[in-house]
Amino acid sequence: MRRRSGTFRVMGTTAHVVVLGGGPGVEQCRRRLGELERRWSRFLPDSELSRLNDAAGSGVQVSPQTAALVDRAVRAWRATSGRFDPTVLHALRAAGYEVGETPVIVTVAKDGAAHGIIRPSDEVLEVDGTKTPTNNEVVAAVGEHDPGDDVTFLVRRQGTERTLTVTTKPDKDDPSVPRVGVTIGTKYDYPIVLDNNVGDQIGGSSAGTMFALAIYDRLTPGALTGGLKVAGTGEMSADGVVGKIGGVQQKISGAWRHGANIFLVPAENCAEAVKGDTHGLKLVKITKLDDAIASVEALADDRDAKVPSCS
Repeated sequence: MRRRSGTFRVMGTTAHVVVLGGGPGVEQCRRRLGELERRWSRFLPDSELSRLNDAAGSGVQVSPQTAALVDRAVRAWRATSGRFDPTVLHALRAAGYEVGETPVIVTVAKDGAAHGIIRPSDEVLEVDGTKTPTNNEVVAAVGEHDPGDDVTFLVRRQGTERTLTVTTKPDKDDPSVPRVGVTIGTKYDYPIVLDNNVGDQIGGSSAGTMFALAIYDRLTPGALTGGLKVAGTGEMSADGVVGKIGGVQQKISGAWRHGANIFLVPAENCAEAVKGDTHGLKLVKITKLDDAIASVEALADDRDAKVPSCS
């Protein structure tokens, strides 16, 4: 099978694209990702996403693609009853709680094979008689088929289990790939209810890591920081990875003004962070929530403890 690959910068990170078989080439992928970056990047002040964030509830004219993305996000929120928050998910798991998860249908394409059969909010329990507890297992099970094959789904709809059969269609770009025509999200069953009482004064994805740490602190005995004043930043992804943010130097300055001793920095922001004035703060490099917890616990026990650093 023909294989092409390329590496380039996009979306604030390095993308490595591998193209197998026919279809678009690497350069087409690069151009497409560039278009998406200009539309949805948080790091470009004039992107549609940035303008939406800055509008604070006011109307903003956006492309049909962005409108569809927002609609899909709202549908996902409704399908999961608003219960997915990566800051809660990984804080609970880090504290030793078990969190159940179930694949759930978010959207069904009008021209897709599943239209009129599968519905948004259906929970997928099995594919072809095999349990599928994660999204990846649902996708993999469908991918075992050829286009035109029947796929049997066991779903739970409003509390009632149903067996549904869908005849797959070929992918528009690669006819050898079977498609059902749905997008899948995840419904999480939290063992406890957590209420966030910070109001609407704190928002944005860059607060994710600190929210997760605060939740973990409340769920576990004792004070996580041991009296240290810890600040930080970083997105929290669905798999517990701390993501890059914008304006790290300004965040460090703000933390210093409020008396912080330590600042947690996403690994991808370290190079930028040390270029500015650190104000004497200890800059701790973090890549995952577990790293952040381990570093804070170590420094709480010994302020001179060796932890991953940006310097």
